[in-house]
Amino acid sequence: MTRRDLTAADVLDAWRIGDPAPPHLRLARLMAVFVPGETLRTDTLGARNQRVIRMGRALLGDALEARLTCLSCGAEIEFAVPEDAILSASVPRPDTVVAVTVEGQVHRFRVPTMADLDAAGDALDLTRRCALDDTPFPEAGLPALEAAFASHDPAGDIRIDTACPECGAETEASVEPAGFVAAGIDRLYRALLTEVDCLARAYGWTEGEVLSLPTDRRRAYVAMVTARAAQARVPVRRVPG
Repeated sequence: MTRRDLTAADVLDAWRIGDPAPPHLRLARLMAVFVPGETLRTDTLGARNQRVIRMGRALLGDALEARLTCLSCGAEIEFAVPEDAILSASVPRPDTVVAVTVEGQVHRFRVPTMADLDAAGDALDLTRRCALDDTPFPEAGLPALEAAFASHDPAGDIRIDTACPECGAETEASVEPAGFVAAGIDRLYRALLTEVDCLARAYGWTEGEVLSLPTDRRRAYVAMVTARAAQARVPVRRVPG
């Protein structure tokens, strides 16, 4: 089945504000609505990042802005997440075989899926879950294996070279789209609650009636109510007679 449009009601029903779970897990309930009938647990990390970006675009519209702190001077660095590059990256099949040679021994693995990543306790546990051979994998080979996974699933390992605008220090940033989209949906959730509260008080509408309105009309009504409230607070000046 293909994805469907998410509604404001979907966000309030499926989202959990303040959930301490990792971003990918926070997005899972909403993602299941966005892509009904598909087994999301068999996504590779790159495929999941692409789904997250598409869902973020559908719900939030704006480009994802990333922020990090410069380790040299402490200034805040802002940069745009390369969404188009992530969406255009190739994504491997879950049964894609990755081979790594460590100390003369060839080790074969399948590309990790979200089910593997969610269940693995650490990097070595992940290798055991994805191994296609019985030979134990040495810890010293982990960097080579991580690089091999990244080369097969480039949308799963997103790194941006950026420079601090204050001190010029160069930084390589690791970008996780799920974290930025989850933060954006937190803001959307709060905004929807505010709109429901505003229009329910003004017109007596139920939550369902408010959320059924198209976004532009719902916000237009909120602007009208807000403008009337502001006007009512302005004292009337009396002209001396």
